[in-house]
Amino acid sequence: FVELAYAGFNSTSLEIPSDNDLMIQVLTPCFEPERNMLECLKTHVSKKAIKRAKHYTMSIDEAYDDVMLGCIRQHGEGWLYRGERWVLRKLREEGYTGSLDIGFRVHSFELWDSEGQLVAGDL
Repeated sequence: FVELAYAGFNSTSLEIPSDNDLMIQVLTPCFEPERNMLECLKTHVSKKAIKRAKHYTMSIDEAYDDVMLGCIRQHGEGWLYRGERWVLRKLREEGYTGSLDIGFRVHSFELWDSEGQLVAGDL
């Protein structure tokens, strides 16, 4: 999972039925380099976006569980199956170095409105 992400793959999962009526969760990597890399120095932010952003604050790793649940609510459980949630939580708690000496860890990013309500987030 981690080494695929490091190579530019976005991994999702799907569930398929097995012969004994259990569901098997399968990791399905896809290569989308434009989606997986954000070049901050090349990103243009409009004046309107800067003005609107004054009403929000951003945090990192303050509401991981709420962000995870929000992703599931918005996209459905098919976007983050139980097995994938377990892997992401382990990577958040323990990180991963592996054979490539990557130093990988999962983080949550939260956007809060002026009343302190979580309005958006991502993992």
